Amino acid sequence: MQDGAIVGQYVARRAEGEERDAWWAGPVETWPDYDSYQDKTDREIPVVVLEPRRPGA
Repeated sequence: MQDGAIVGQYVARRAEGEERDAWWAGPVETWPDYDSYQDKTDREIPVVVLEPRRPGA
């Protein structure tokens, strides 16, 4: 993945529970319509966290 000038390898995982709620709050603050999208569905919109891959992994 590349974020601006930073290039790296990451492992993706789905956030659950309180961790998901904490990560969800930031985007909703910036784009309030995200909460509207969530209200319109019975499923939980997933939040994916990217963590740097450990060397040798």
